[in-house]
Amino acid sequence: LFSQSQERVTAWMEQNIEGVMGSAGDVAPMLGPIVVAVLVLGVLALTWALSIVGTSISWGDFSVVRRRDRVLVARGLLERREVSVQRDRIQAITVVEYLLQQPLGRCAVYVESIGHAEEKGASTCLHPFLRTDDLPEFLEEIAPGFYGTPDLHQPPSRALPRFFVRPTLTVLAIAALAYAVWDSTGLLALVALGPLWTINWLSWRDTGAGVDGSTVVVRSRRATRRTAYLPRMRIQTASATANLFQRRRSVASFSVVAASGAAGRVYEARDLDDLVPHALLEWAGRVGPAPEPASSRVA
Repeated sequence: LFSQSQERVTAWMEQNIEGVMGSAGDVAPMLGPIVVAVLVLGVLALTWALSIVGTSISWGDFSVVRRRDRVLVARGLLERREVSVQRDRIQAITVVEYLLQQPLGRCAVYVESIGHAEEKGASTCLHPFLRTDDLPEFLEEIAPGFYGTPDLHQPPSRALPRFFVRPTLTVLAIAALAYAVWDSTGLLALVALGPLWTINWLSWRDTGAGVDGSTVVVRSRRATRRTAYLPRMRIQTASATANLFQRRRSVASFSVVAASGAAGRVYEARDLDDLVPHALLEWAGRVGPAPEPASSRVA
C-alpha cells in the first residue's frame, strides 16, 4: 500500500509541480514569518513521525548472524529482506552516531564491501541500533581485525575558527535576506547561530585520526559523528592536503578511500596539525609502526 501510494503521489506532483509552486508563491507573502516557522516545524514533526513508523516497519524483526565466511543480515516486518556479505570482501567498518542516539549510548554499524563477479560493492547496515559499549565485542565477532582504539590526533586550538566561519557567514546571509523581506522580524534567523555553534564545536572536538597496530581510525562530524576503521591493506588511496587558508594556520586534512561501489567511500579528518596527516600518509605506504608526530593535541 505504501509503495503504491508513494508512486501515485510522486506522479501527481510531477504533473502539478508548477501549479503547486505557483500557489505557494502567492500565499507565502501573505503569511508572517511566525506562521511560516510554525508550518515548517509542523511539516518536520510529521516527517519525523512518519520516519519512525517507516523505520520500525523496515527494521522490525532484525537479526545479524555469522555463518562461516559470510555475514547474514535479515530485517523487515511487511517485506522480508536478507543481505549476505562475504567477510573477506569487507573493506571498512563505519560506526555512525546520530545526534539523538549518542545520549542513549547507541550507534549504527555499516560495512563497506567490494563486489565479486556480477555482484556490486555496497554499504550494508550490520546493525541499526547497537549499544556503543557492545561495539568491540560485536566487531570482533563479525569483522575481526577492524576494530582499534588509538589515541586520536585532533585539530589544534588554532583550527577552531575554521569550524565556525562558514556556518556563521551562512546564517548572517540568511538573516540579511530575511531582514530585507520581513524587516526586524527576519533577524530571528540569528537564533540558529546557537545550535550551529554547538554542533561545530562538537565537530572540532570529535574530529581526529590515529593508528592502532595495522588499523587506521578516522573520525569526523557534522551533526552526525562517523568513525571509520580501515586495515592498512584495505586502503585504496590516502592523501594529505592543505589549501591556502589551512597553510596559514599550519593545519592539513587527512583522507583515505575504501573500495565500495563504483566510486569508493572517502573518510576525512580535517584541520589536523599539519605534521599528523603527513605522518599518517607515511604509515599508510610502509610496513611498520606509525611515526609519532612532533606535536599534536591528543585525546
